[in-house]
Formats: sequence, structure tokens, C-alpha cells
Amino acid sequence: MKKLIIPEEITITTSTNEIQVKGTEGTLTLKIPSSVKITQEDDSLLVQGKSVKDQALVGTINSLIINMIEGVKKDGGYKKILEVKGAGYRVEEKKQGDKQSLEFSLGYSHQIKLEIPSHLRVKCLKNKIDI
Repeated sequence: MKKLIIPEEITITTSTNEIQVKGTEGTLTLKIPSSVKITQEDDSLLVQGKSVKDQALVGTINSLIINMIEGVKKDGGYKKILEVKGAGYRVEEKKQGDKQSLEFSLGYSHQIKLEIPSHLRVKCLKNKIDI
């Protein structure tokens, strides 16, 4: 049993078989097995299993809820920084209207173009790509 602290900007709604996490970046929903009980107290959540066998499931659900909270936080969310290294390797950010793409020069005879999905925010500074 571990209490999960809920940040102020996050709203969590629980029911018997579902938990919903709302934040500035969107809403995420997770179905909860009937053998797991979630109790909400002010600014924390407590996830409990009804039997000893459910304790592994409790740990998994705790991790999923933590990831959901991180995913909907403002300026939080999931982030990855990629660095393109190599002699002559480079990457450029291209915008055409509302479409965004990355153009890679990786030593091939041609440029490699990668379209960026609209729900991702990508910044490119020199050879570092912030996703």
C-alpha cells in the first residue's frame, strides 16, 4: 500500500471499475479490475488489493496511474531528447502550413523526410530533437 500524491492541477475521478485523470494536456482513462479498490482522500490516492495475489496487480496499477498523471501535466507529459551524431549528419525542422516534418541527412544519396503527427510537439535545435 502506497499513497499516490495528486498534484493540484490534476483532477482524478474514480468509480468502481474505472479511474479518469484530467489535466491541462487532456484526459486519460483506465479500467480497474474488480479485485482492486481505489480510495481517494483529498490530495492522495490509495490502491489496495482484496487478496495477497492482487498485490502485484496493485503495483502495476500504481505505476499506470503515476504515468497517467505525468502524461496529462502541463509541460510535463512524456519527453524524449534524441541527438543525431556523426560526421556530416544533421537534422532540420521543416514546416509547410500546419504540417511539421524533420529532414535528416544521414550519409545517403537522398534526404530522409519524417512527417510529425499533429498531436506531438517537436523542437529541433542543431542536432538535438526534443519530442
